[in-house]
Amino acid sequence: MMNKLVISAAIILMFFVTGVPAYATSHDVQIYIEEEKCVFDPEPYIREGSTMVSMRSFFEFMEAEVEWCTKNRAAVGYWNDKEVQIPNETTQPRVNGAKVEISRSSEIVDGRLFIPLRFAAGFFEQEVEWNADKRAVMLSNGAEHLATEQLDTDYEEDTVKEEKDEHSSSENYEATGNFIWPVEGGQVVSEYGPRGGRFHYGLDIGAEKGTPILASDSGKVVVSGWESSGYGYAVVIKHDDNYYTRYAHNARNLVSVGDYVNQGDIIAEIGATGNATCFHVHFEVRHGGKGGGNTDTHRDPAKYVIQD
Repeated sequence: MMNKLVISAAIILMFFVTGVPAYATSHDVQIYIEEEKCVFDPEPYIREGSTMVSMRSFFEFMEAEVEWCTKNRAAVGYWNDKEVQIPNETTQPRVNGAKVEISRSSEIVDGRLFIPLRFAAGFFEQEVEWNADKRAVMLSNGAEHLATEQLDTDYEEDTVKEEKDEHSSSENYEATGNFIWPVEGGQVVSEYGPRGGRFHYGLDIGAEKGTPILASDSGKVVVSGWESSGYGYAVVIKHDDNYYTRYAHNARNLVSVGDYVNQGDIIAEIGATGNATCFHVHFEVRHGGKGGGNTDTHRDPAKYVIQD
């Protein structure tokens, strides 16, 4: 009986001293970025399955700015064209003003704001993997393009397919030659162009989760499924005159490979799958040749899209 009282007292004391339940916390975790071990002060910890990291320590390590906003009682981080605001005890920080969902609530421990590492890494467009042998979280640069993909006629028949919608499987569509905005009411949260030491080959258009994504023009669906290199669930449509559009990070796709769609048809829903820190669609326009990470095939969507 005495032993139980002592253990209970120790747990209660630990809670009041650290602000984190002792039974749920472990500091036995390492972080590697591009296979190089990183040291953070204060140390990261695992809390109920989520690796938590000091926001200030992580952002400064990534050479980003971070400050405390007394008015909003929130930490504010800046990196390239992105801003994130994270108050204490929230699962809904704001990225460029738009609310996003994170896996675990932020929390203050010993005067430092800790946030889920997966969210912090995603903000810097880092891929996240767990290495059980090293008991370590491995981060690496996530690419916003597939370096070797081919978008003309080279797609395999076994491309992953999502649930079938009412779209026709025969060539029954009318091309317009113009592209429309793929998300009604959506706002650009990241522009086309250089970003974070590499090139961002599309527009990121933010909207609420589940918002319909529209075909920017009529054409044939040549990709529908999970794409690697950070895209998550994505749809690629081939249009007339050898143009292609891509819609990535979708919550789910509503078309299948081989479908023909008309301009304005709903093809997917806004999500944050793959390497994404907020609900948005990564929208690309490309022209001619085989796909790849170069500006010879990618075009600035803002110069092609007709907005109301």
